[in-house]
Amino acid sequence: MRPSKLFVLVIAGVVLAVAGCQRVAQPPAQRTVEEGTAQVVNVVAKEFAFEPKEIKLHAGMTKIVVRNNGAVEHDFEIVGVAEHGAEHEGKLIQPNEAREVEVELKPGMYQVVCTVAGHKEAGMVAAIVVI
Repeated sequence: MRPSKLFVLVIAGVVLAVAGCQRVAQPPAQRTVEEGTAQVVNVVAKEFAFEPKEIKLHAGMTKIVVRNNGAVEHDFEIVGVAEHGAEHEGKLIQPNEAREVEVELKPGMYQVVCTVAGHKEAGMVAAIVVI
């Protein structure tokens, strides 16, 4: 093998090794809120549904960003989880607005509902599955 080909192969190997090390050194996507980040899930609220209908998460701190793409106000309540609760009026999400919900969830199944009168009955429900 000529010296120039050997040099190119060595440089290519070094570049690949460095690229591989950088990929491994990237921080994990999920951390606790105290460290400044959490797993983040985007949810869309509209008449009369949440998307996705089933949200799969890992146990721990989670930030759920709920965007109201509907024409009327909605809210996002995880049944039985009071950490994100406040006065009902403070939880309503106006059309074209978003609200962040930060909550720590343990493994299990949780029901999500819109508590605006008639919305749950119209099918505005979802499930959170935490593993």
